[in-house]
Amino acid sequence: MGEHTISVSEEAYTVLEEQRDAGQSVSEFIIDQFRKDSDLVHDGGVDKDALDEREQAVLAVVEAHIRTTEQQDVMGHLETFHPQLRTQNLQQTLIQTWSLYDLEYEFTVKALEVTGDEAEVSLLQTTKKLSGPDFQDTTILHRFQLVEAEAQWFIGDTTMIKQEAH
Repeated sequence: MGEHTISVSEEAYTVLEEQRDAGQSVSEFIIDQFRKDSDLVHDGGVDKDALDEREQAVLAVVEAHIRTTEQQDVMGHLETFHPQLRTQNLQQTLIQTWSLYDLEYEFTVKALEVTGDEAEVSLLQTTKKLSGPDFQDTTILHRFQLVEAEAQWFIGDTTMIKQEAH
């Protein structure tokens, strides 16, 4: 299956910190840059070793989301979402998609920020069809908003920021 990348030098992260506008989150900066220049697509990701304990807990949920996508594990995938988002419709969509297609994924966590009991993660996902009916290979920049509930992090909302067809 696919791979995911969660590494970049501390220098690259520092450059991002210095280049962004005052008051602009690192995630917002990366999204703005992605909108301007799609060459940013695979230029590194979050430095896993530089994350504090809460950031690592958020990253663990995102990594579980990635892993369950690659493994086409419907129930495990649903577990990464807040219980209110675990709908029958989402479950059926995953089952239908993963039964029709053999897909290859590549993921890069571009930014991660934690504030109190909320977190925001920018995730770049490239999806390529290996087999199945017509399917447009894509690269999508997602923004995940995570919430902490009962000492556990969950994906509370996802937004597609940009999509490029290949």
